[in-house]
Amino acid sequence: MKVNNGSRIIRPTFSNKMVRGSLYLLIGFLAFQIVSCAHTNEPRPSNAVLRERPIIVGSCIFIDDMLYRYNKATQGEIITGGNKSNIDSLLPPVLPHSRPSLLEPEERLFRASVGKILQHLVPATIAFNTPKQMNIKEQSDIQLLLGLDVSVDSLISIIDEDGEIESSRIKVSPITEARLTGANFSIEAVTPEQQIISSREVTEWKWVITPKKEGKNSLHLTLTAIITVNGEEKQRAIRTFEKTIFVNVTPGQKIADFVNNNGQWLWAVFVAPLLPLVWNRLKNKKNVQSN
Repeated sequence: MKVNNGSRIIRPTFSNKMVRGSLYLLIGFLAFQIVSCAHTNEPRPSNAVLRERPIIVGSCIFIDDMLYRYNKATQGEIITGGNKSNIDSLLPPVLPHSRPSLLEPEERLFRASVGKILQHLVPATIAFNTPKQMNIKEQSDIQLLLGLDVSVDSLISIIDEDGEIESSRIKVSPITEARLTGANFSIEAVTPEQQIISSREVTEWKWVITPKKEGKNSLHLTLTAIITVNGEEKQRAIRTFEKTIFVNVTPGQKIADFVNNNGQWLWAVFVAPLLPLVWNRLKNKKNVQSN
């Protein structure tokens, strides 16, 4: 549809030949009925003509109205009938929640660009270590290795940190991010989280973790592909690994931690009352020595 001088121009959406052919077929059928009725020699009831005349006349009026509406629509004029355009009856119905079958050009271009980029992700092999258990005062190193043309056994042999080793096959982009997170751990990244992947050398990530809470605590290792879509940098998560580490605390560490956290009231309850007694004893001992 187009807008011209504040009026809406309606263009028919059906075929000209189809509409004109249908109307001509109907006209020919009615003409045949009229001619056959006029030349038949069979006796007919006296009221037959009165019954058929309204049908023929009504059909002619309908054909004339259809031709009028069609001609007006093809000329771009609006046929009004009350507050609603009567041309709507000639158009195919539109579902209330129907969506266009074709995407917008921008969306098609965006999807095609993303699909092409994801197809160019290359397969790679990764291996990383995770300690099964740690002491709450202990630090541990997490090492992640990634290689394009390296076997799993070769990567595992390169890892020099303690703990259980896990390997997997994933797809990576030229720039890949590896991030280690855990709510109950203090995590320090030793290497950059985003790195350029080499086709010949092994890429390494490393973190130092320190537990902050006793019990079973979870670590999450997430690898993300960094891609560029329409000139903008985007991220796509490749895979996330979840590992559980059991953190233990020794009895001596529990006592030391209790004293450190409750030193003020321990001083007030146990140490402060003993100070006068210690002072008096020292004073009496000094007097005895002077005598």
